[in-house]
Amino acid sequence: MACGFYSGWLLLLTVACALGDQNILSQYALVPDVVYETECRERYFFVSVKLPPAGSQLQFQAIDAGGAYPITAQYGEFCGYTVQTDLDRVVLRASYFSCHTDNQNDETFTFKFKLIVVDRIRGETSATISKTCSLHLPWTPRDVLCEENYMEVSVSRDLSCPYAGNLKDDGTKINSVGSVVSTWQVMFEKEGQHSEVMSAENAAALGYFLMSTSGRIVLRTAFGRPHTTIKMADGVAIHELHSVVLFRQKLTVMKMDLDVACVLSESSSSGAEMHWEITGKIPPLMKSEFEDKLTSSRVTSQLLDKQTISRGHALAGSTETVGTGVPYVSSEEFGKNLVENQYYYQRSFTDTGVKVVATHPLALNLLTINRTVPEDHAFTVYLGNVPLYVVLEAVELNGNYFHVWAAIKNGYISEIPYSNGTHAYSIKVQFEDPVVEMIYFTEGVFQFSLSIKYILKLMPQEKPFYHSVSVVNYVHDVFPPTFSGKCEVNGISFKLDHNKFEYMWKFTIGPYPLTQQLADSRGYILTNDSQSPIMYAPLFTTGYLYENITLQQFFGTFEIFTRNAKTLEVMQSSAKRCLFKTTELLVCSTDGVMTVVSDVTKAVPRADPARTTLLDRNCKPREFDETRVLFSFGLNTCGTRVKVCCLKLQLWPLVRSSCLHIASFLQINQEFIMYENEILFHMSYSSEIKPVITRDAPFKITIRCIYSVHGTSRLFVKRNFKAETPAVTAPVDHKAKAPVTG
Repeated sequence: MACGFYSGWLLLLTVACALGDQNILSQYALVPDVVYETECRERYFFVSVKLPPAGSQLQFQAIDAGGAYPITAQYGEFCGYTVQTDLDRVVLRASYFSCHTDNQNDETFTFKFKLIVVDRIRGETSATISKTCSLHLPWTPRDVLCEENYMEVSVSRDLSCPYAGNLKDDGTKINSVGSVVSTWQVMFEKEGQHSEVMSAENAAALGYFLMSTSGRIVLRTAFGRPHTTIKMADGVAIHELHSVVLFRQKLTVMKMDLDVACVLSESSSSGAEMHWEITGKIPPLMKSEFEDKLTSSRVTSQLLDKQTISRGHALAGSTETVGTGVPYVSSEEFGKNLVENQYYYQRSFTDTGVKVVATHPLALNLLTINRTVPEDHAFTVYLGNVPLYVVLEAVELNGNYFHVWAAIKNGYISEIPYSNGTHAYSIKVQFEDPVVEMIYFTEGVFQFSLSIKYILKLMPQEKPFYHSVSVVNYVHDVFPPTFSGKCEVNGISFKLDHNKFEYMWKFTIGPYPLTQQLADSRGYILTNDSQSPIMYAPLFTTGYLYENITLQQFFGTFEIFTRNAKTLEVMQSSAKRCLFKTTELLVCSTDGVMTVVSDVTKAVPRADPARTTLLDRNCKPREFDETRVLFSFGLNTCGTRVKVCCLKLQLWPLVRSSCLHIASFLQINQEFIMYENEILFHMSYSSEIKPVITRDAPFKITIRCIYSVHGTSRLFVKRNFKAETPAVTAPVDHKAKAPVTG
């Protein structure tokens, strides 16, 4: 009787990027924060576990009545287990003939595993995963399972044939499940070499697993073991092993052909699709009576029928090869893509004979070019080679988030399409833009830096991934500009020479930016002389420092600061000190000193300046002449009165007479402190009968200093005073007023 056979020939192309489908059983394990999924597939059991938090380790153990067995790499390839890390998941696949599976008549298979998570904080936690699977497809006379780490063949025991040679064993029979195979012999054959016969025990030592079930004999081996070879067929690499098992059945020596071959071709990319090509006929499995009964392909457990092919999949072939194409852009059930950083992964499993597993990561080769031209004072960054199925969702510029529509509106991004189906994005950001980081790197050198984070999505799943790039540019010979000051009769003018890097600087009066709004509120005058801005600061406007005040003259100093526009660090100071003639003035300093020069004869033409005092009659003029007096005193001396005012209308009736005249100087609802004193006139009276000298003061001139409450940090709590800015000086009231009587 001939030993020929025919084989049901099943080709299953499984692109298992989706970790399961509607038939998947999703469960929450006893292990905290770990979710796993299970599924029974054609010839193996599938488990997918979401990776635990960083710093944790995940392990699998196979469980049977004899105990628990850690699934290591070596143990897995020998016993029929495959464990892989797939981005954010760990996948376990167990053959139906794996070592510790409960096999009921080759039709029902029960799996039991222990999932262990070792966490540095929680220690070791575990969960038990168990599942019973029924055979989806009936066994063919010869089934070949090609995994990524091993190949496995199971053959119906009906295919055994008498063997003409001798078998040196103790006559152990194969007639029951779990029959002892240790006395079997295995014969390995290689083309052009003598056959090598060894015991099953010696074969196991070389990594060959041999077992018997109720109706089948199973052989499993890892790739690259002794006696395996690689051959080419139709341009495709085939891993093959020729082996025969010899055993005794009653008085007859029987042999079982356990030839196995696997095609492990990797996928290729055409730019729009992924392709696999495998040989339609595997020579080691083709015998004289070989008959091709069935060829079919599946993607993620879905049969490639007319409906699925219409969604973009392709199935083509000839008598020699079968090719399958899966588009990158497809419906969510098929070809689900996984993206991490710059690499694009499409997990692919090809089943041949029953199953061939191949992994092919496709690099998403995004092209980044820094096209910045320093003379343009703007960053220009090009992101190219972006496939059609990748779209830009948003960008982060130095941590500032912009949705793509907002980035386009602000002029940051433009899209560039190409005829080959790809597109590109160009980002342009001016150096002066607030999102750009700018530092004064060293003297005369500015450093500009921009970190770009592209937030992209892979369609149609809308799965986000990121691409980051940083660019730096230096601008040399940049020095902080200065103002040239000029003394005028009633103020100081400043002129700034034109500077092409003006956006790098901010000009301030003290801490306040020099803007048109500040100029309007303080009385500065801003003009432009051709290309040079000019600022005129009239005397007695806020910002002056007054020194050496006498009845004849005083010095006034005005200062403008040049600051780094980003850090506001003072880089340059432009100060001008001028000598002015003294007529009348009222100065309220930041350290709490009021200095006043007043012509008292404007109020009382016949007044004697030498006989004037303040509210405290011990406070007399520091200087005086025929018409004017000079008083200089601390705000907590000389009888000075203090009033707290607010410009809210409901408070005005209480302080209206004292506060209303300052409304144009302060903001509405702003609280302020008003220090008020009076210059009193002491007159001499005489009669015809008897001259009398009186110290009554029937006339007075009111002087006031007004400070913002928020800008005053100390109010004589420790007999000192400190304000951020000089006070608003209320106009001197030259109208002499008699004391109120009655």
